[in-house]
Amino acid sequence: MELKQKTENLFGELKLKIDFVSELNALFGKTLAADFNSLDFWRVDENKVSEILAYFLDPNERHQQGDLYLKLFINHFNLDFTYANVKEIEVETERVIDFNRRIDVFITYRKHEKIIAIENKIRAETKDQDNQIVDYLHYLERINPEDFNLLYLAPKQKALSSKSISEQDKVFYLENKKLVLINYEDDIIGLIHSFAIHSENERVRSFLLDFERKLRKIYLGMDNINDAKIVAQFIGGHSENIDLAFKVANSLNEVKQDLISFLDTQMYELAEELEVVYVAEHSHFVLKNMANHYVKFNFEMGGIIYGIVKTPDQFSRVTAKYSIQKIEDLFSNKFRISQWWPLYDFLYQQIDSNPDFWIDVKNGKVKEKIRYFISLIIDKTDLESDLI
Repeated sequence: MELKQKTENLFGELKLKIDFVSELNALFGKTLAADFNSLDFWRVDENKVSEILAYFLDPNERHQQGDLYLKLFINHFNLDFTYANVKEIEVETERVIDFNRRIDVFITYRKHEKIIAIENKIRAETKDQDNQIVDYLHYLERINPEDFNLLYLAPKQKALSSKSISEQDKVFYLENKKLVLINYEDDIIGLIHSFAIHSENERVRSFLLDFERKLRKIYLGMDNINDAKIVAQFIGGHSENIDLAFKVANSLNEVKQDLISFLDTQMYELAEELEVVYVAEHSHFVLKNMANHYVKFNFEMGGIIYGIVKTPDQFSRVTAKYSIQKIEDLFSNKFRISQWWPLYDFLYQQIDSNPDFWIDVKNGKVKEKIRYFISLIIDKTDLESDLI
């Protein structure tokens, strides 16, 4: 059987199984509420994830589960963090150290007798600061040369930058198990699930399961744990399925590159239809009624942001932040501002793990969303008259 036919059969069988679970959710949705997640009410950013981890790793916090989670954490990563009295364990976030740097999660026993430090990077594109990790390690060595571990937590695809620590230093600290590299996909998601199933309190367990689902959606692209289990069990059931799954996974980056090229083609078409100019190199549109600003979309913060950006000349003249209320009033959503962007918002989030953006490029919905944004702005004449 040809590879194309085998792949079609694989996807066909998977779709049938997942559709069956979706039908059950539809029938019993009021009882199951499978799509409800308490963490959907706020943006889960780096600080929030660090706060949640610190809360559950603290034996003295109000979850009332004692050192259950800390023990599971220590055992999972095989850390040397022994203690006799949980009351003497302290957990803090944003620990200020040398050069005004901040360690995301800082766990100590009897002040500095034992130390676990966690540097948390929740996005693959987040850059490490120059000498950041080596500075953390030197700080930890100074306050306790022997009993410390620095865990570098990041998405699986993010490598620890050589700007943050030299290769020579990295090898040295890894071999001495003072530096430990961990990731969300292989380590944290499963660990949070373990936290949940060992919790004795139902409310705490429910929150942890929601947190697990949130992380699964961000890093694995699966909100429904049942879907993940169906896919894993089906693929793992036959060696041929495993082989096909790897072929599909290895092709995904090429699929994304093809869709990005297709998006550029759509943007050129849109520019021609609206009689504006599209510059693919910078993903921006030049509008006649905006001399000092572009309409732009950009791959940032793990997703796609869009809005109004300053031209380089305008940024040189005005580096301060300012908003464009005249444009914001045209839309129902609340926009953000930065030094470069007087007005921006997310068009899509978490595009590395969420298929929505890529599907909408294929079916033309991304093009239509950008068309709508540009069209309303074009209809407003002389926009620059009351802009900075």
